Amino acid sequence: MKLQLLGLILLGAICSSTLAAQITLSKKVIATLQKKDDSLKYYGGFIMGGGKDTVRAVADSIFTKILVRALVIPNSYKFNFDSAVTISKVVAPDNSFRIFTWQLMLNEDFFIQRGVIQINTADGSPKLFPLYDRSSSLKKLDDSVRNNNNWVGALYYKIIAKTIQGNPAFILIGLDRNNAKTDKKWIDVLRFNPLGKPEFGAQIFNFSKDTGKVQKYKPYRFGIEYKKDARVRMNFDEDLNLIVYDHLDSEEEATNTNKKTFVPDGNYEAFEWKNEELVHIPNLYDYKAMPGDIPQGSLLDDDNSTELIKASEKNLEKEKAEKKLKPKNPKRSK
Repeated sequence: MKLQLLGLILLGAICSSTLAAQITLSKKVIATLQKKDDSLKYYGGFIMGGGKDTVRAVADSIFTKILVRALVIPNSYKFNFDSAVTISKVVAPDNSFRIFTWQLMLNEDFFIQRGVIQINTADGSPKLFPLYDRSSSLKKLDDSVRNNNNWVGALYYKIIAKTIQGNPAFILIGLDRNNAKTDKKWIDVLRFNPLGKPEFGAQIFNFSKDTGKVQKYKPYRFGIEYKKDARVRMNFDEDLNLIVYDHLDSEEEATNTNKKTFVPDGNYEAFEWKNEELVHIPNLYDYKAMPGDIPQGSLLDDDNSTELIKASEKNLEKEKAEKKLKPKNPKRSK
């Protein structure tokens, strides 16, 4: 009896999986989603280069509504949204979900990230988790697990699948434009709790190899902050099987701790996945013995946040130019 029951369960799981694989979008649904995709491209352009903050805010509101209305359409997970180039899209390696993230510049000194997780359900029914960036209201950004309602925002451009204590875990790498003086890049961890809800952060960052450093606590996520116009790399290197990022140092005095002066100094740091932890490697050259052993090209490849950075920089330049042209004390017309 037990074997029969097990057989029925397995058969049901196979049928469900086969049904999900066979679901295709009708021409009508594709046409509807394509229109929404085109609208996302249109309003996304205003979010990135709308000039005035009010224009960007209105465009972001419309953009968000269009995206949500698109994602609640049954089986919309199978649509790629290729036209919406102003948002970052990352898909889980097991294809169980994908994350859309984008940014809104409220003014030249305040950026906020937006996002939504779309679950790949077996029957194509919509299941979404909106992401609300609370970074500006949080004193510490690396001290706890956070859910989708108090998310530490980032534009994700890489996702890596791992397992922690027998459960799926996903390492996320992303960009935060932060403010007018600095940018940030984050390594975070996404897991789903027993209720299927997303949780960000895990104490898996191990700095035991860092000599001379006292670690006050184990962070739940790891971030670096640096000068606004610096080209800082942080990404997963498949050849090395490591998360590699630029070592930063002040371009002014060596003792300067002001993040707006931090730039790459030519060295690299890394994280190695070992015993369900990300073990920090302070100096990648020492770890690999000789600099020539490190494939430099792979370390310097652009991540897909580059276009978003360029668009933001153009937007900032545009706003600054408008401010210069505007008189400080405009005379009233009689």
